[in-house]
Amino acid sequence: MKTHENRALFCRTLLKATTCLFLTTGIGISAAYAAPRENTQTTSIVQQNSIVNGKITDANGEPIIGASIVIKGTTNGTITDFDGNFMLEVPTKATLVVSYVGYKTLEVPVNGKKTLNINLKEDTEMLDEVVVVGYGTQKKATLTGSVSQVGGEELKKVSTVNLTNTLAGKTAGVIANTRSGEPGADDATILIRGKGTLGNTSPLIVVDGIADRSFSRLNSEDVESISVLKDASAAIYGARAANGVILVTTKRGGKNKPTTLDINTRFGLQMPHNYPQPASTPLWQTLVGEYYANMKLINDKNAVITPADMATRDYAYNTNWYEEMIKNAPITQSNINISGGTDKVSYFISAGYLYQGGIWSTNSTDKNRFNFSSNLDADILKNLKLSVGVGAVINSLNYPRSASYEIARKMKDMAPNIPVEAINKMMQQLITDNNQVVLLAGPEKEGAKYPTKQLTSLRFKIQEMARLQ
Repeated sequence: MKTHENRALFCRTLLKATTCLFLTTGIGISAAYAAPRENTQTTSIVQQNSIVNGKITDANGEPIIGASIVIKGTTNGTITDFDGNFMLEVPTKATLVVSYVGYKTLEVPVNGKKTLNINLKEDTEMLDEVVVVGYGTQKKATLTGSVSQVGGEELKKVSTVNLTNTLAGKTAGVIANTRSGEPGADDATILIRGKGTLGNTSPLIVVDGIADRSFSRLNSEDVESISVLKDASAAIYGARAANGVILVTTKRGGKNKPTTLDINTRFGLQMPHNYPQPASTPLWQTLVGEYYANMKLINDKNAVITPADMATRDYAYNTNWYEEMIKNAPITQSNINISGGTDKVSYFISAGYLYQGGIWSTNSTDKNRFNFSSNLDADILKNLKLSVGVGAVINSLNYPRSASYEIARKMKDMAPNIPVEAINKMMQQLITDNNQVVLLAGPEKEGAKYPTKQLTSLRFKIQEMARLQ
């Protein structure tokens, strides 16, 4: 009996000793592997995540289906189910960004919470936004047709002279194509959702309820909004709206608003770029010589090209016609308007001036435009309202003798050894015979003078020629 007890006691003692030895050895090995090398620092940061459950409701306690929940600063997120519930794994100190169409976006810090009950408030400003449709207005929240609208503040951000060019890139489904930047010839061709017919593809333009008007020369400072009606939204105008409708609404005064005076002006430069780099006079002579040499060989296979055929002369002129004929075009616009109203009468009066220069250095192209508009609204009787709108546009355009494409073509053909202008009568005949591009780009008025650039080398050459005579 004692023998068995002694054996059991011995076995237990041996097992404890073995276990202690194994643990001691394991700890030693682990410590050996875990010990960092000399001059080495090891930093380990563990970020704890937790599962957050929540429910999103509106002001009436109704669940919001499809609301977006995103961890701020990341793209990780989820959406609510049919009961407004969501579940998301987030860091303990994260912030959730909750958003839904028609409601104000809300940021909710988690702060270690496991359950969140979030209530979203309606964005009344967006829901009450008014869109011009047909012969009236409609709240954007209840709008079911396809309508795009650009506000007046957005239009003013686009620095364009022609209002038709402001729609490019601002409204979905609208194509605005401008083929020229010349003052007065920069109207955009507008298409709504492409071409739907082989005939006239232009949309119907309605300005303040009056159809078939152009809005290209309106002052952007006078425009309240531009609405583009597509599909069934334009049906009120019948067959004339087959290509869509563009509604332009000008600014009006507000009731019970104090009198406000607004004056602004802006200045800019229109800088042409990416025009060709012409050949210099030496290179031009070499190319011309190669041309005639090739023509000589084509006409006579036995012809001999001599050094005299490829010889070049030293000309005093090396004219870059693009630099001589093209300049930066200034543009300036000034506006003044006054608006206000009482409980019975409201008014808006505006006047503007625009100057746009052309790119030809002959100063033969420019545009001067004067705009005036006045809108008056008065409540005559309880159920009778009087609205009066007066607008005027004075457009003054000056163009050169020839079309711009003719001038551009002639610039390409002009040789670089021809001077820009005559300094005295000895060169007058040469200029008259060869310098056609300056004559084409000159003012259309008879006897008008246009500035040209004097070349120092040309002046020196003429003085030498006069001294030799």
